[in-house]
Amino acid sequence: MTAAADEARRLLSLVDHDTDDDAGNDTNNGSNNDTGIGDEPDEPAGKVTQSMALVALATDRYRFAMTTSGEPFAVERNGANVARMLRGGGDSLRAELARAHHQAHGKPPTASALADALLTLEGEAMTAPRETVALRVATHDSAVVVDLGDETGRAAVVGADGWKVVDRSPVLFRRTELTGALPVPMHGGTLDELAGLLNVSDDTWPLVLGWLVAALLPDIPHPVLLLGGEQGTGKSTTEAMLAGLIDPSPAQLRSMPRDPEQWGASRMRGV
Repeated sequence: MTAAADEARRLLSLVDHDTDDDAGNDTNNGSNNDTGIGDEPDEPAGKVTQSMALVALATDRYRFAMTTSGEPFAVERNGANVARMLRGGGDSLRAELARAHHQAHGKPPTASALADALLTLEGEAMTAPRETVALRVATHDSAVVVDLGDETGRAAVVGADGWKVVDRSPVLFRRTELTGALPVPMHGGTLDELAGLLNVSDDTWPLVLGWLVAALLPDIPHPVLLLGGEQGTGKSTTEAMLAGLIDPSPAQLRSMPRDPEQWGASRMRGV
């Protein structure tokens, strides 16, 4: 048990009592604090504030570190080996902490308490060694690891002697709002069934199969798939089907970025 986790448990033992006392204080300080809006009120010395409670909740549940590019993240101590970014939208740790505080204490934290807590946690992350965080695929001990993208954190590990599904990925992955869940693979299938669903010729099929395999191999130059044909020949349907096999997403088909800057922004979002 780390010193941070020990301190978190000590603070958590005080939080329930102190936040109950805060209920009356919120009324006296105006309705903004009841709705989670506005500044956190000044507290007497030694009193556990909302920001302290949030930090205690977070350090009890997560460990903190930085990516190699300097982005702070959290990983659930007893959960999936998936990095939760401290900055971002609905899938970020900010939203999770707000939900956890509401569940624990029956009211949302103030915006300023969340901001203070996240700044403190970011400082905690800066003290840890930087770690490599992969997106969807990575290598591990001469095998390829594919993040299945579901809530359990399972992954498929593919090696020279076969493949298997593991409950906890040996690789630390990150996800974006565009990361969808892959079906859990099963033994006994055949690629002939897939070929029968696609409007491609027998001569083209090996190229399509090679593109699918290459897409799941990290750290190599990847070919670009270009489908040709007249309107109505199923090009978009084929593209969506193939992309969904290796990296399903809520927005499976997207327009091409307009310029290099948009390419870069899309790459950072995991598009």
